[in-house]
Amino acid sequence: MIYIGYVTVYIDLLFLINFVMNCLVFFATARLIGASGGRRIRKWRVAAGGALSAAVYTLSFLFGFYGVFGFLLNIPGFLGGLLVIFAPISLRRFINVSLTAFGLTIVLGGGSLAAYFSLGMDGIVPIWLIAGASIIMTYITTQIVKRVKTKALQKSIYKNLRISLFGQCAKLTALVDTGHRLIEPLSGKSVVVAELSGLIKILPDKIVDLFTYKMDADMEQAATAFADAGVAERFHIVPYKSIGKELGVLVAFRPCEVIVDEVCVGVIIAIYDGKIGTDFEYNALIGTDFIEN
Repeated sequence: MIYIGYVTVYIDLLFLINFVMNCLVFFATARLIGASGGRRIRKWRVAAGGALSAAVYTLSFLFGFYGVFGFLLNIPGFLGGLLVIFAPISLRRFINVSLTAFGLTIVLGGGSLAAYFSLGMDGIVPIWLIAGASIIMTYITTQIVKRVKTKALQKSIYKNLRISLFGQCAKLTALVDTGHRLIEPLSGKSVVVAELSGLIKILPDKIVDLFTYKMDADMEQAATAFADAGVAERFHIVPYKSIGKELGVLVAFRPCEVIVDEVCVGVIIAIYDGKIGTDFEYNALIGTDFIEN
């Protein structure tokens, strides 16, 4: 612990409070922004980023850097925490992420101060008050921003999708579905559901025949078909739930490359032998988590 005037500051407690606050900010930022390239934000990354940022703040405090100068010294630590969570990331996207994180920090800090003064607290602010106010403000802020993002997405609900497999390319039109959150369990990658009719030109004949003869429900036969086509390592199974069906599985594959509106993403393609929409405006479904902001 260290002494500042008449106030005793416990270094371990200072680190813990900042770690929790940073994790809240980083987690909320991750939920709002998401990761590029079809990756999921890992919890260990959030914890590591929060620990790095809190460590920089604690060390600067320990060596006597307070006030404005201390705040400026802590900015690199805060940005470093964001890099730990979101890397690799483009400069434009990193600026977007940083501004969102700083904005959430201001909102959370303001919420804590508002609760402090409205409750007439005097002296040291209780940890439970800081944590409670931060959690409430995080929830409110994320819900507001999500609604704004949803409305913005509705103005651009279709995306051009280009899927490549061994030199062959298929072009599809994908509907951005905010309720589509399929994840391939082994790789953790987001899943694009595409109609078989739009993939025929890039899939080996043995795999197309698998669906032609209505064997898509048999995963053993699906695995055999991929092996016979020489692409066994690209075979995946995606479990899903839907209305009227407790648990189903989709045959899927890992393409060589997927481009969504000129942005390369790492996703798994699930094959659907049927019509996804009621019209002919789109033949694939994608979620919002890997679309570049």
